[in-house]
Amino acid sequence: MAFDYVASYDAVEAQLAMNTPPSRILHELSAFGQENEPHEDWQKMSGIPINAEPDAFTEWLQQLLTREHPTAEVVVLWFGLFNPVDDAGRVSMGLYVAGSNSEDPYESGVEDYWVEGRYFTSQVLDTIYQAAYESENGLGNNAEYMLGLGYASSLVKYASQRLGVLLAIGGAESRKIVVGFDNGDSIDIGSVTSEGFQPVKTAK
Repeated sequence: MAFDYVASYDAVEAQLAMNTPPSRILHELSAFGQENEPHEDWQKMSGIPINAEPDAFTEWLQQLLTREHPTAEVVVLWFGLFNPVDDAGRVSMGLYVAGSNSEDPYESGVEDYWVEGRYFTSQVLDTIYQAAYESENGLGNNAEYMLGLGYASSLVKYASQRLGVLLAIGGAESRKIVVGFDNGDSIDIGSVTSEGFQPVKTAK
C-alpha cells in the first residue's frame, strides 16, 4: 500500500484544528500512520519523548524576536523545516524562523527577516529523523513528512498561543504564521494582530 501524503497532510491539519498539543501530536499521528500504512516503527515514533521542548522553543522565540525583531513590512513569519548536515556528514531535521514581505513566501523567498540566530535545535525533530531512516526498511520520508510537519506545526502553534501580540513586534498590522518544508508543503497556523494570535480553526 502506497503512503497517502494527501491524507497525512489532512490528518495534520485536523490535529491542529483540534488543538492537539505537542505532547500528544506524535501519538495521534502515529496512530493514523499505523491505521493507513501498518509498520512496526509507528509505535516507536509514538513514544518519542517531548519533555520540556515546547516551553524551551517558546522562550527561544520570545528572546529572538525581542532581540532581533522583524520590520513592519514582514507579513509572514515562516518556520521552515530543513535537513542540516554536520561536519561529520550526519543528516538531521531542523527548524528555523524567517520572514517575508510578501503573502507568498514560496514566490518571494523568506530572506526579508533573516537573522543569525534563526535556527532552533530540536531534539524531537532530530529523533524523528534518525528513527525514520535508521534502517533500510524504516518509515523514511513517510514519517519525516507527517510527523515532522505535524510536530513542528503544533510546536509553533503552542508558542504562538503563549506569545500572542509579540509575534507582530516591529509594528506589523497583521502577520501570518506558517510552517513548512523548504521547497515543500506548508500549513497556515494562524495570524497575529494587535488583538493577539488567531489560529486557523478548521481544517481545509
